[in-house]
Order: sequence, then C-alpha cells, then structure tokens
Amino acid sequence: MYCKNCGSKMDDLAVICVKCGVPKGQGVKYCRECGSEISPLKDACDNCGCSIVYNTLNRASSNDNALSIIGLVLGIASLVLLFVIPFLGLACGIAAIIVGKIASEQSYDDKMAKAAVILGIASIVVFILRLIAAYALLSLLADIF
Repeated sequence: MYCKNCGSKMDDLAVICVKCGVPKGQGVKYCRECGSEISPLKDACDNCGCSIVYNTLNRASSNDNALSIIGLVLGIASLVLLFVIPFLGLACGIAAIIVGKIASEQSYDDKMAKAAVILGIASIVVFILRLIAAYALLSLLADIF
C-alpha cells in the first residue's frame, strides 16, 4: 500500500504515513495501489489501472466537512448578527475563524473552511468600523450639545 498524499510506501498495519504524517487513506494525489501520481480527471490510474474512485473514496472524512460547514454557518451568522446583536456577531466571527482554521488544517484545500475564516475576519473588521463610526457620532453630538 502507498500513501495517497505523498506516494511513499506504507506498511499495511500503519495508521499514518511516517513520511508526511497524513492518516492512512487520506489524500488524492497518488494511487494507493502503486504509488504513482494520479489525475482526478481520469477513471483509472495510468500505471496500474486501479479505479480512481477507489483511490478517492476517503478523500475527506465527514468530520472535516462538518467542521467546515459549522465554520461557514458561524461566519455568515456573524455578519448578520453584527447588525442585530453586535457583540454576539463578534463572538460568532471569532468562533468562525477558529473553527475554519481547525477545519483547514485537517483537510487539504477546503474552500468552505477558507470562506469561514474570511467571513470571520470580515465580521471583526465590520465590528471595528461600527465602533469607530459610533465614537465619531458621539463626539459630533457632544460638540453640538
């Protein structure tokens, strides 16, 4: 058996690749039967003929996808909540960044996790801008009255 992430030979009893540290069965770059680089655009490995579907079955665990989805929901909720309950929106934005970072570290090239981090950062920026605007408005009203 070969590591699907780096292509190095693995012991059949191993739970992680000793070369790259990725759990057994995860990765989509190399064939698990022969270790050759594979193309996801083809149906079978060019070297051994092994099915690409067989190679990519465990592409990402459902927990990785669940974390990404949770992060994305938190990111969207944070932007909505900023205009209703600002501090709760800020908390959701921070949580979206944390969950998104964890999910992106566990899964290779996860766009939902990256979106969660971006939405979390955007919510923090909007929160700060709202604080600045509120301070400016209060200063202006203090000068008038």
